[in-house]
Amino acid sequence: MKKLFYVVILYMAAFLYSCAPVESTINDEWKKPIEKEEQVLLNIVATNKFIYSMTIELIKDRHYVSYMFKDPSQGMNFKYTDDSLSNISKQDLFIYSGVGLEPWDKDFIDSLSKNKLGITSVSRGIKLIAYNKEKKYGKRIIKDNPYYWLNIDNYKISILNIKNALQDKDPRNNDYYEKNFAEHLKKIEPYEKEFKKVSKELQKNVIFFSEEELEYFIKYIGLKSINSLTIKNDKDLEEKLSAEENILFMYNNNEELKKNEEIIKKYNMHPVKIHLYEENFTYIDLLKNNLSNLKSIKEKKE
Repeated sequence: MKKLFYVVILYMAAFLYSCAPVESTINDEWKKPIEKEEQVLLNIVATNKFIYSMTIELIKDRHYVSYMFKDPSQGMNFKYTDDSLSNISKQDLFIYSGVGLEPWDKDFIDSLSKNKLGITSVSRGIKLIAYNKEKKYGKRIIKDNPYYWLNIDNYKISILNIKNALQDKDPRNNDYYEKNFAEHLKKIEPYEKEFKKVSKELQKNVIFFSEEELEYFIKYIGLKSINSLTIKNDKDLEEKLSAEENILFMYNNNEELKKNEEIIKKYNMHPVKIHLYEENFTYIDLLKNNLSNLKSIKEKKE
């Protein structure tokens, strides 16, 4: 009987021990703080340095970004190879101008491997201005003027396209790109106001120009203009220019200034240089220089 009693006591002790809480490092795993997820690190390639600068405004130092060409002429004359297709296909995002600054873009993009690559044209959604005289690069005819960013409203659309592409690739950081986008637009606001102010002060002036690439800028500032490429003959040109008193000769290429020296002198025109693109210019630099050159005309007249 006593033996049976001890057996019962042992069973009860074993049962109670099995019910007691046991410390376990495995069961405590849930108590550990969840480590922050690793940030997405994108590899981005822009076709030119101008788009590269726009992208930097939005990503700061968050991702890797590089560019293919220093200036538009390099991009226009580029001939891609299997190596260049392979290199771009390995990236996360490819950003190009569209319209005509990369006349090879359609065939190039069709040939890319798109397993992980996102592709964005910064000109998507922009209302383009057609050339009066079409340009040809290899087999491709360029019908539209590609220098749309000279109109600030167009530039805003183009950088919005870049922001959207970044958000598609890195949705966790939507707010980060949105914040940088808003801050960049805020930097542009003072220039918008100044352009409107100067344009109003120059309303009595007429712009004479021979480079169609400037047309986005001319339409943006809203001054009356005469495109030399639309004039049929010297007689028509003389009639138009003789009817005007305050003529600005607007140019980008210094060769155009030299070529038109005689007519500038004859009609007492005021030359004003407008930058289309400069290798080391950010967009703010471009606005600052073009605004300064416009203002200098007014100052000279005073």
